[in-house]
Amino acid sequence: MTRNGKSRRGAALIYAMVVLAVIAAMMGHAAREVIAGRRAVERYHRRVQARLLVQSGREILAVRQKADAQYPGEVLEMPAGRITIGKGADGKFTVEGRVPDVTPGDIVVRD
Repeated sequence: MTRNGKSRRGAALIYAMVVLAVIAAMMGHAAREVIAGRRAVERYHRRVQARLLVQSGREILAVRQKADAQYPGEVLEMPAGRITIGKGADGKFTVEGRVPDVTPGDIVVRD
């Protein structure tokens, strides 16, 4: 081969390596976007779950207060999370729904 032929093959090899590097970078970016989207959906799901726990806690509170006027409140542990029904200093009940999260800290909704 001539010197010119070897340089063409070298240039083609460098071109192929650059193209592969660009494709790898694009795939890495796409993977990060997919992971971030999945985490956002999971956090949304947990927030909805915490709101539903608060709604359930309000329903439990209504039933328990109807059965016992001196109902002090309670903490209910369940697979989906925790419902805390408590009486504040002002005498009003508060309901808290807590769902464990993957990131540090829990998802908490209070009503």
